[in-house]
Amino acid sequence: MAQSGRFRVRIHAAQAPPTSLQALKSRPTPKQHTQMEAQQPPPLADGVITLRPLVHSDVQRIYERNADPITLDQMLYTIPYTMPMAEEYVSDAMSPTSPAILWGITSDADGGLLVGSVDWRPVPGSGGREGGLGYAMHPDSRGKGHLSRAVSLVLALLDANGVHHIRWDARVYNWGSLRLAWRFGFPPPLPVPYVHVQRGKMIDGWVSTRQRGAKTRWSGMSIALQVPPERGLWASR
Repeated sequence: MAQSGRFRVRIHAAQAPPTSLQALKSRPTPKQHTQMEAQQPPPLADGVITLRPLVHSDVQRIYERNADPITLDQMLYTIPYTMPMAEEYVSDAMSPTSPAILWGITSDADGGLLVGSVDWRPVPGSGGREGGLGYAMHPDSRGKGHLSRAVSLVLALLDANGVHHIRWDARVYNWGSLRLAWRFGFPPPLPVPYVHVQRGKMIDGWVSTRQRGAKTRWSGMSIALQVPPERGLWASR
């Protein structure tokens, strides 16, 4: 798998690169929205994938991804996952008052098919300079390198806009998600007992925070990150 340094950020000419965190600031509350209009996430591309805002036609692919058994094992939402839940997910992502900035990942070779998503969730009051990163892939698109490319594009954008700290967290044993955190220089995660609630049960999680410009090397992780066969792949690559 190619490392992130090989991918270049290309922001479409139709929208200029954001300056002073213009596109990455915390979204307004509904009351504030009457005075300030939130912006859509800037489209990004590297010649293999394109990142764009979600649209209504993505609902079916979001449903398929989130109803996938491996995804359900790692995510915290209620089950069974339904089509109305996918519709609400996409509508919330499209809302100008959404607290998150969410990109759909599309494959250029597959005619713009939605293959996954990456989200940036700014900490309220931070001016967009602190926040959390999340990502997930459709089951038919795992293992193709698309997610690594998408995370590379988003991290480059966040770094270019002066974001100070980016937090990653996942359920313990989400090896695929952990691999990406390792690949992009997040420090080794801290295990936090009972930090997540999954369907009425408190479960352990991993948490790591990446500082701007810092890339941590994990000693021995090439062995420790071998995916146990019984767990399978989830968000990997």
